[in-house]
Amino acid sequence: MNALFTPVNGDNGSIPADIIEQAATWMMRMQSDALSPREQAEYQAWLQADPHHMLASQRMAGLATDLQANNRLVAAPVARQALLSANGKQRRMVLKSVAGISIAGGSGLLAWQQLPWTSWTADRRTGVGEQRRLTLADGTSLLMNTDSALDVEFLDDERRITLHHGEILITTAKDPRPMVVATSNGTVTPVGTRFSVRHENHAPTRVMVAAGAVRLQARNSANSQLLTAGMQAEFTGQAIMQPAALNHNNMAWASGMLVVERMPLSAFVAELNRYHRGRLDCAGDAADILVSGAYAVTDTRAVIGLLQETLPLRAQYFTRYWITLHHL
Repeated sequence: MNALFTPVNGDNGSIPADIIEQAATWMMRMQSDALSPREQAEYQAWLQADPHHMLASQRMAGLATDLQANNRLVAAPVARQALLSANGKQRRMVLKSVAGISIAGGSGLLAWQQLPWTSWTADRRTGVGEQRRLTLADGTSLLMNTDSALDVEFLDDERRITLHHGEILITTAKDPRPMVVATSNGTVTPVGTRFSVRHENHAPTRVMVAAGAVRLQARNSANSQLLTAGMQAEFTGQAIMQPAALNHNNMAWASGMLVVERMPLSAFVAELNRYHRGRLDCAGDAADILVSGAYAVTDTRAVIGLLQETLPLRAQYFTRYWITLHHL
């Protein structure tokens, strides 16, 4: 086992899954061909944006050595073309070739298990800050929010959308086959409806119904919950929380907006960070400043500038991608 997979300086080795994914993608691009000057600059900016980026890159460099020793990497030109292509099948072929490597040893195995293979190999994905509108084969309209990954499978007796992570807004089409939206926490079964589903790792799944109704089913519970228009609820793998009135602000993302009312800055920054290519932080002295307004998520740095104009805040730029907000 390569030493780079062992904890460093007492660190427990935990790296956020999205950073691991980014590091693995960079690793594959560098293995397949030399980076262009522009790509080199992008890679250096990414490394400097977060200390976790450097650690993840080091571990991936060690992993690359292990993979090459096992002769299990896809041929370099094929790998590069597939990773940079919109062809989902080619990209999944490359990533699955890496996923198939078995790494022995405690810390190495734990690090490897962090890799979000199901998300990487998903049929449809959006990047950070990207939104994508789809029309499925049955006519169902699907809007994917930032950093989302899902699979679509239409069978003779069922239409199934598996949301690995992220957020989607669905307007279902009429079809004799029932539709099921599945997450790791359970399922959402709509009845001629318009609704959104948000699912993040290690967090409850949130469902919001704008029209019609859906039935929620927690994975490890016999109880289900009918959720009607104008209501929202969250559920885990074990239970469904008490439904509440729909907060329409939480669906403003479908219009490219982040709408908040008296939200603590720490929570606002965490939400805005979903759309930012890099890292946004909130210093402790500014965490409780309240934010209200409507902000376009298409330009996160413009939002940071607006916050500085309207609130007692100062932005500290470590790089153009890594920004921390402080109280003046």
